[in-house]
Amino acid sequence: MPMQESRSTNSPTPGSQSQSGECPPVKDESLLEAAEPNPRAFAIGTGVVFQTVGVCLALAACILWALSQKWIAPTDAPAANWWEFFSTRFVPAVWTIGILTSFVYGLALAATGIGLQGERPGSARLAVGVNAAAAAAFAAMAILLVVREGRFTLLVLPVFMALIGVGLLVLSTGCVSTFRQFPPPPDLNRATPEMLEEHRRKREERYRSLD
Repeated sequence: MPMQESRSTNSPTPGSQSQSGECPPVKDESLLEAAEPNPRAFAIGTGVVFQTVGVCLALAACILWALSQKWIAPTDAPAANWWEFFSTRFVPAVWTIGILTSFVYGLALAATGIGLQGERPGSARLAVGVNAAAAAAFAAMAILLVVREGRFTLLVLPVFMALIGVGLLVLSTGCVSTFRQFPPPPDLNRATPEMLEEHRRKREERYRSLD
């Protein structure tokens, strides 16, 4: 039985090399564009960090608020206002404000992190303000505890939170520089009419499949 003739080598198969040993050039420019790294990847990664730290801070603040009832001994005469609360029970008052600040700070970090992942330059500027305000607030709490109480053991958490704010502030300024050097396109994160039409078509197909 005669053997079948092999295919001609003049027409190379896809992915095969030429006779000179070099791969044929890729003609699809969309593949080359997709392979290029995003110049704003630093901001996107920072957004993930902000979201993670923000959720952890908000959850930790809720847990500390629930456990604070066991740490703070009740008094026979509760304070009538914040001024009396600060004058009679200074440390618990500072801890209360610190827990509330941590909760709000965590939510703000998570929100700015979502914006950074969406490559929004305004979120980077907002993150600078949030982290600067948080670092200043926790540093002020640490100074008040030292001046009023004189116990350095109370500085562990305020100083730790202030350091977190400073570290994230550095990342925020880096994001601002990244967006200034590589601004996102104006139509980023905008739904084009083609995208809306494609979404409508897929939704109608899904509804038909349910019927």
